Amino acid sequence: FTMKSFTDTIIIINKNRENQILDLHLHYLVLNEELSISFCLQIFIHDLTFELR
Repeated sequence: FTMKSFTDTIIIINKNRENQILDLHLHYLVLNEELSISFCLQIFIHDLTFELR
């Protein structure tokens, strides 16, 4: 077990963590966008049905 292999291991762990964080952030952005679209559609449908009365 050398210092180089230790350093390489730390770099790999950090890279994996970074990728996990990016993946979570991307997942959050997609969910957030879906919620926004859903909310806009609900308002639109509500306004549409209100005008039809």
